[in-house]
Amino acid sequence: GLTPDDVDWRCNLHVLEAAKAAGVRRFVYTSVVGADRDIGVAVLDAKRRFERALQASGLEWTIVRPSGFYKDLKLFLKMAAKGAVTVFGDGQARHTPIAVEDLAELMVAGLDRTGRIVEVGGPAHYSYDEIARLAGEVLGKPVQVRHVPAWAGSAILAVLRIASPRRATGFRFLLY
Repeated sequence: GLTPDDVDWRCNLHVLEAAKAAGVRRFVYTSVVGADRDIGVAVLDAKRRFERALQASGLEWTIVRPSGFYKDLKLFLKMAAKGAVTVFGDGQARHTPIAVEDLAELMVAGLDRTGRIVEVGGPAHYSYDEIARLAGEVLGKPVQVRHVPAWAGSAILAVLRIASPRRATGFRFLLY
């Protein structure tokens, strides 16, 4: 039942305050690509506010913005297991997921670089159509890719905002 504001703003702010009270000198924060954009995505808004608080904290800081994680693509596997993957738009939007372990290595390697915001992604750029196809290959089964017009995502979002505001928050991030 927690919101992005509860976790990505308030919780992180409490961690920052505890770090300062404990005498921590340097704080490395994992944000997300796009946190600097004000586009009405609750997770991005909360992360952007925390980034600003961290920058103003007086601590040495580094902000790492990954483009997304391979582990978050399990949604594609779930859909592919049913034989079809639904993609908003034409499926050609590109994504550069990174493994959590690779991100950790990059963060440790860059700990001496304070006062920086670093955007990172994995070594490969995949279209959403390619991710759907790869999900099918991993499962060893053919997968149909269904394209839903981008405008339909906006219509679904409008309905969710009324019917289920909490789901609308997550769906908005998905559309982003």
